[in-house]
Amino acid sequence: MDEKMTKWIKRIALLVIDLALAGAISYSRYQTPPTLDGTISIFHALSDGFIVIGFLNFGFGVLVWISSTGFFDIFGFAVKSFLNFFIPRSMTSEKANYYEYKVKKAEKRKKVAFFNDMLFVGAGMVALAILFNVLVYV
Repeated sequence: MDEKMTKWIKRIALLVIDLALAGAISYSRYQTPPTLDGTISIFHALSDGFIVIGFLNFGFGVLVWISSTGFFDIFGFAVKSFLNFFIPRSMTSEKANYYEYKVKKAEKRKKVAFFNDMLFVGAGMVALAILFNVLVYV
């Protein structure tokens, strides 16, 4: 299979899994005892299911996207420096500075296209949840 087909298979698998999870949450929410007025709308249950899965996907996608830019490299360098201070890993006196560490990490960093898909699918699910929430009150 070519690369484009593999990407679309991953996207479809992600969408199917997310829809199944949102459906399971919606179904369990719809089966709970009714609220004070005696009813729970199917749109309310769908809104709850889609918002949970949408925010999880969107949040995880945003975090991975931000980390792919090198934003969190300073925290990795700080932890590594802290551990090297108390537990020396090598006997060499040469210490790496932050610039060298960042350049080394940038060379190893890969593109995270799948997590970008999570970002967009999560945003779409949040949009659907907002739509279902509007339909509750119409």
